Amino acid sequence: MRIVFVCGAAVAALLSGPAGAAVVISTAPTSNMNCSGGVCTATAANAVLNVSDLQAMLAGGNASVVSGSVASDIDVETALGWASANRLTLDAFHGIAFDAPVSVTGGGGLTLTTNDGGANGDFAFGSGGFADFWDLSSSLTINGTAYTLENDLGTLAGAIAASPSGAFALARNYDASVNGIYHHSVVMTRLTGTFEGLGHTVSNLSVRAGKKYGALFDSTDTTATLRDLTLAAVSIKGGDAAALDGFNQGAIIQCASSGSVTAVGRVGGLVAYSFGGYILRSHSSAAVHGGAAGSEAGGLVGDIDLNNNQGHTPIQGVFNSYATGDVTGEDAGGLAGHLIDDLDFSYATGTVRGAVYAGGLVGADFGSIKHSFASGAVSGPDGAAAGGAIGYLFGAAEQTFATGAVKGGNNSMIGGFMGTGYGTIDNSYATGSVQAGTGSAVGGFAGSSQQPDSVVISGAYSTGFVHGQDSGGFQGDAGFNSGAAYWDIDTSGKGAKSGIAGCKRRKCRKGVKGLTTSEFQSGLPAGFDPSVWTQSLSINNGYPYLIANPPQ
Repeated sequence: MRIVFVCGAAVAALLSGPAGAAVVISTAPTSNMNCSGGVCTATAANAVLNVSDLQAMLAGGNASVVSGSVASDIDVETALGWASANRLTLDAFHGIAFDAPVSVTGGGGLTLTTNDGGANGDFAFGSGGFADFWDLSSSLTINGTAYTLENDLGTLAGAIAASPSGAFALARNYDASVNGIYHHSVVMTRLTGTFEGLGHTVSNLSVRAGKKYGALFDSTDTTATLRDLTLAAVSIKGGDAAALDGFNQGAIIQCASSGSVTAVGRVGGLVAYSFGGYILRSHSSAAVHGGAAGSEAGGLVGDIDLNNNQGHTPIQGVFNSYATGDVTGEDAGGLAGHLIDDLDFSYATGTVRGAVYAGGLVGADFGSIKHSFASGAVSGPDGAAAGGAIGYLFGAAEQTFATGAVKGGNNSMIGGFMGTGYGTIDNSYATGSVQAGTGSAVGGFAGSSQQPDSVVISGAYSTGFVHGQDSGGFQGDAGFNSGAAYWDIDTSGKGAKSGIAGCKRRKCRKGVKGLTTSEFQSGLPAGFDPSVWTQSLSINNGYPYLIANPPQ
């Protein structure tokens, strides 16, 4: 696994090292390595250290693997273990990838060092990678910080209560069914330090928190970091609830969840409320259930808010993350219920139903969405606003698309991309079918603007079939300020000759134009940057997709 993730400008090239440059620990013969005195250093960009050679070194003493700038990264591709009391040091110029288990079965130690001369590197655990410790007295040091090893949730909660600013790591996988049902979050002390999951899984966590936060961690401060943990088959209920964190102000990195989460207030598959924190390279498949009144429900996070006084990191929001679970709530989004922050290089695929606002990505967007997409079906009852990407827009979206079908009741505001609101949308499109009952504003791309010219749309198009009273191929109401906007006259059911083909009730404003399907698929639409978008007839039904965030 190459440790390369493409992020927005704020997260700039977080793990992008030189392509192909790595020391690979595998079953292949050792090559391009200089090993002397227990230290093996790469001598070429493509170097191999045989796992048996390394284990033999560890049987006799401490061992170090050094990438140097020539190899940049270290990649563990084959299971590695040792029973001695000796220490393994992995020292990378850039980053470290674990695609196979590392098992410290005796009293030995493990030291990980990233960015030793490089920058923007990290360590990551692939689907088969983790680091096990059989002896809790073993030593773990990551980038100069010594970690306390814990192997169950009870002792972890107690250790954090005694030292909230400490650094803690989960030594092995843990089945939380032995703890029964928690009636509050497991870790009630606000963490100000670091929790490192080491690629492990906590399974079968069950919480029934009443009106309180329900999660593994009740809250995390601006200086806190939660990372490298999977929560599997959770069953969480609370006033505000999530699998991992109830109230996040810090950093959540490379975490995941599955199961079900239910709350009457803020509810998310991974995080309930993120206030000034950030979520990076994380995902959730959990089913999320919010109350029909008063809930902000998201497949990954319920509510993402901006804290202007946040001093922990230069970034806030959600980056390189995704959600696949189904979501219901008052304001419901496939990824987030409410967004008052940044969302970049992310996606959602679950079905969404919102009582007031429903969006394939975000129920109500007051922030900024970029380089993202949604593919789940979206629906709302009478009077709701629903969109394939955004239910209610009060911010901005660009270089984003939606492919899910959108459906509403009577007197609704329904659009293939957005339902209603204010704000700006650039270089985006929608392909899902759209339909609603009588009295509704229905458009292939946008439903209704809050007032004339309150939504500015440029370089956008829609292709989905549109069904509704006085509906429009591109937009419902004609109150949008649209430039370089298009709808598909072949697939929408709205031909180019009718005065209401593009817009409901009145003629479209200048700049909204009907095109044929072949014209859409013959090349990138005007304004779509070829360094951001590309097309292939075998991917995404021939429509454009994001080079750095392709459909999965």
